[in-house]
Amino acid sequence: MKRIAIYLFSSLSLICSAALPASGATVSETLAEIERNSLTLRATAASNEAAELELRADNTLPPLSVEYSPFFRSGVSGVASSEMVVSQEFDFPTLYGVRNRQASAERAALDGAAAAERRAFRQDVRSRLLTLLLLREEREILDMRIADAEALLALYEKSLENGKSTILEVNKVKLELQELRRELLQNSADLQAQADALQGLNGGLPIDLSDLEHDSPASRLGEASADAAALLATDPAVRAAEAEAEAARQGVSVARAGWLPSITLGYRRNTEERESANGLLAGISLPLYGTSSKIRAAKARLTASQLALEAAEAEAEARIAADMRQLQLQWATLATYDLSLMRETLSLYRRSLDAGQITLTAYYAETSALYDRLAERARLEDALRQTLCRLHP
Repeated sequence: MKRIAIYLFSSLSLICSAALPASGATVSETLAEIERNSLTLRATAASNEAAELELRADNTLPPLSVEYSPFFRSGVSGVASSEMVVSQEFDFPTLYGVRNRQASAERAALDGAAAAERRAFRQDVRSRLLTLLLLREEREILDMRIADAEALLALYEKSLENGKSTILEVNKVKLELQELRRELLQNSADLQAQADALQGLNGGLPIDLSDLEHDSPASRLGEASADAAALLATDPAVRAAEAEAEAARQGVSVARAGWLPSITLGYRRNTEERESANGLLAGISLPLYGTSSKIRAAKARLTASQLALEAAEAEAEARIAADMRQLQLQWATLATYDLSLMRETLSLYRRSLDAGQITLTAYYAETSALYDRLAERARLEDALRQTLCRLHP
């Protein structure tokens, strides 16, 4: 009995030490490391850089044109005459400024989309890190419950030998112990799955999660200070939609400027036997067809982008309002759990068991309910942190 009590004391000390500050990397520090190593984010950055370079290239002069035409005539040895034309075509000068403004808007749209992707990535990683910490806390509780169940089983098996308990009581404890061990195996599998997923998000590089800890205890989290309007104003999805709408608006300006002519300037040289003639080349190209269709298409894209912006704002507003309400409910519910009282009660039950005031059976029955409440509180605290993660990834 003394050995059992010592084992229970060592198990109980695990949960009492869970609130002590650790010396490992915090969730935010680990998130920053994964963000630096992410192949997905690096690929997005490289893709955006390529797209921006293409935008700059699209608003430059076309290649210089050099044409040479030799002519042959019967009775003349070699080239009888030739023509060489060097020309450069360019759009109407004001069109380059309009296109440059459109390119700037499209670059801003690319940056907005990248920011939205980065936020989604950070939220996914932080959520997985929080889930991993919850699984570890649940594993500690399961370890303690298994230790209690094994001690109770040993007591019942000894009592069965003395005729003081029945095989039904023994089997009941065995079945509960089996269920706890099954939950422990599932917990280990879930922990490994989260660790594997985080390593994949870390660019496939190994990452040390052994000393991972929360950024701050739940008691110091505090309620989200930012209001819904401030969160909506900084939402990356909304900002990206706004940038897309601005790019579409500039696209309409480019389409309207499409009626402006393109200009060709060049040098021309003609030779006839030993004589040559030099001259200048000038011309314009008038876009008589297709301009109105391009304008209608650009206006349709603008309408679509404006509707997408309204949808993004409505979705973000509803999501933020729901998360804020959920956060308030979670804080109110978490306040109903007195963690110090539960730990103190577990300690009192242990002392009572050591003093022989209660039996191990009574101890197991009473502490099982407390362990359930500890697990419930851990899950509620995780849900609260997950809500904060959605608001502030």
